[in-house]
Formats: sequence, C-alpha cells, structure tokens
Amino acid sequence: MMAGKILLFLVAGLLMDRQARQFIDDHQGNVPRKLVTVTMMILTTAIFALTLRSQGMAGQPVVLAVFLLWGILFTVLDISNFWLPLRFTLSFTLTGALILFLTQGTAAVISGIMTWSILFSLFRGAEIISVKICGTSMGKGDVYFISALSFWMHWQEICLISGAGFLLLFCHALIINRKVLPYAPYFYLAFVFCQVTEVAGLI
Repeated sequence: MMAGKILLFLVAGLLMDRQARQFIDDHQGNVPRKLVTVTMMILTTAIFALTLRSQGMAGQPVVLAVFLLWGILFTVLDISNFWLPLRFTLSFTLTGALILFLTQGTAAVISGIMTWSILFSLFRGAEIISVKICGTSMGKGDVYFISALSFWMHWQEICLISGAGFLLLFCHALIINRKVLPYAPYFYLAFVFCQVTEVAGLI
C-alpha cells in the first residue's frame, strides 16, 4: 500500500516536471538540468515516504504530497529561469483554498483570505519601496507565492519557514558572491527541514 502511494507520487512528480518544462519550451526559456529534477524528486519523495511512516509528523500525507508536487514545478521553473508564473502561483493559491475548504470549512478559508491580503499588501509594499530605493527587489512571483501559503499554513509557520528560506538564500548569495538567486528552492529546503524536525508544517 505504501509502495503504491510512493509510486503514484513519483508519477505525479514527473508530470509536474513535464508541465514545467513544457511551459519553459513554450516561452523559449532556459532548459533546466536533469539534476534539478532528480534532486527534487529524491528529496520530495523521501519526505513524503517519511511522513507515511511517521504518524506523528505534521500535516496530512495527501495535503503534503500536493504541496511537495507544486514544489517540484516551482523549483524547476525558478532555478532555470527565475520564473514563478502567475498562472501557476494562482493555481497554487486556489488549490490550497480548495483543500482548506474541504478539510476545515468556510471559516478557515475566510481566515486564509485575510492572511493572504495582509501578506500580499506587506510584500507588495516592500517590493515597491525596495525598487524606488535600491532599484531592485524580490520578484512579483515570489510575492504571489508567499501570499498563497496563507491557505497552506498558519501565519506563524509562514513567517518561520519563509524567513528561514530568505536566510538560506542570503547566506548562499554571500558565499557564491551573487546578488540574484531564485527563492522557491530555498523556501522548500527550509520547509523540508521544518517538516523533518516537526518545527512547523502544513495546516
């Protein structure tokens, strides 16, 4: 039974990777290396399998699986082209809202909408100010992506994991002396760490 679920997850992960690569091909972007897909598949599958084995880990396995599958798509797009397209971030938002509605009801969705509005306003405002002062900022895709987490996590987890992701990105940027790096991979690395250590998880 567990092997069947893991196999299904692998197939779905390959389909998400294919979707990302098709989008890149349609928009004449840079083709990501196979190593990106292989690394993400190994990492996400290991976390999913670990969750299936450990009932104590935060988050329902099905919800976690969907969240990780989106992570494969976002990582492939972001690493190769610094893309988090609106069509995917909005789909990610709606997926989270639908799951939240089905599992916790209308009140939870309303709470998610309120959190989304606050996060979007804060990050969008910070983006505008950063552009005016520094001439650069985080991408719009990152703003929509982080805001979408409102339907997947409580705001405390969002602050913790997204903050850890930014810290990882900042440290790596200093080490390799680069000013611009894709955010999604660092966020998912931070999420995996928090999931494994049970520091934070999904709603």
